[in-house]
Amino acid sequence: MGQARTVLRLRRVGLSLPEITAVMSPTRSAAQAVVRAKIAALEEEADHRRQAITFLRHTVECRHRHLDDCPDCSVLVRGA
Repeated sequence: MGQARTVLRLRRVGLSLPEITAVMSPTRSAAQAVVRAKIAALEEEADHRRQAITFLRHTVECRHRHLDDCPDCSVLVRGA
């Protein structure tokens, strides 16, 4: 039952079944490599989401009628 709980926990944090298989491998270094790769992917996703939030917040407060007219919008989009 402990292994099933581990699989469920790993699924909840976003690991795919192949990633879970690798994490549960007998070699610690292989498991760590998969976990490190997942952390990097999640951090990148979080950065993209923060950039999207920043852009969307700006659009709500933007004084320009059309986003194409706003120089700040183009800068924010370039950064995303």
